[in-house]
Amino acid sequence: MTLQEAAVLILSCREKSKDCLVFTRRTEEVLHHKGQICFPGGACDPTDKNLWETALRETHEEIGVDPKQVAFVKELKKQVTPTGFRVTPFFATLDSPVVWKPNPREIAEIFVVSVEHLRNSDNMQFTKQIWDGREQINPAFYYKHHVIWGVTGRILCDLLEIRL
Repeated sequence: MTLQEAAVLILSCREKSKDCLVFTRRTEEVLHHKGQICFPGGACDPTDKNLWETALRETHEEIGVDPKQVAFVKELKKQVTPTGFRVTPFFATLDSPVVWKPNPREIAEIFVVSVEHLRNSDNMQFTKQIWDGREQINPAFYYKHHVIWGVTGRILCDLLEIRL
């Protein structure tokens, strides 16, 4: 299978004196990953100079964040989705205040979760899933009524240095 290059932006911000990460919930109208919780980002466009530019462009298109408000911190390990994407995650800080402008065709919801909540072992578990006949161990993080799983969960484990 040929993998399509994609990039996501893990945005760190401060809210109520806590370090937080920004998540989105995709609409049911998008082509891939309907209704799933993810970081803003998407597929590489032929006009993108590199994957960092892809992450910035997609984040701007999806949630309205001005790239000038984003400061690169580091690139994390690439992750492959069962749907054929090779995702490069970029961790970055976000200058406040931000006025979210969700693209209604792509983003149903934007929310932030404190890093403290994500690091609390009571809020996550590992699950076994069968995909394409192969068993996978995946993390699932719980926040309110949301479940953060799949590639997004694996990226979170990498960021938070939680072993799978």
